[in-house]
Amino acid sequence: IGAPQYPSTAWRVAVLTTMVGIVLGVSVLRLVERLRASSEHSETILGAMGEGFVLTRNSEIIAVNPALCEMLGMSEADLVGSRPPYPFWPPEDLDEIEEIRRRVVDAGGSEFELTLMRSDGARFPASVTAASAQLGDGSTAFVNTVRDITGRRAHEDSMRRRADELLRRRLVGRHRRDLRGGAAAQRPHRR
Repeated sequence: IGAPQYPSTAWRVAVLTTMVGIVLGVSVLRLVERLRASSEHSETILGAMGEGFVLTRNSEIIAVNPALCEMLGMSEADLVGSRPPYPFWPPEDLDEIEEIRRRVVDAGGSEFELTLMRSDGARFPASVTAASAQLGDGSTAFVNTVRDITGRRAHEDSMRRRADELLRRRLVGRHRRDLRGGAAAQRPHRR
């Protein structure tokens, strides 16, 4: 019979390379599918949020959600990639807002209120919660939630006006009693 004949070294390397490629390819495809599912899950959560969401890295907006776009009347393309001063900062408040932004970055996050601007120029009060997060590449990002507090401010103003009205009525009533009491004290008593 003779010595066994094995495939040539080149053929063995080709088969081994093909097998490794197939295993790596399947692994990469599974990883991509898991990342896609994770990304879709994250997008679903961000899309369902009623609050605006902004992710910034090195002061650049890198992601927003539909609620923020709707709140501002701006598209994702209008916002992503922008840097301070952001397109929703009212020009008359730029210095004040930049100072707030610097303090928040220095503190690593904060909650604050400020006035923002819609695409049509309308101003509205907003509450922002900013928290820092370390990204996998070693950079720091800020996760920001933005709430339009126009309704809350209107309710607070209404409650303040109501409290002022009640206080005014109470003071007027007290003043009238004092006037009546004072007039009665000046009248002689009859017996």
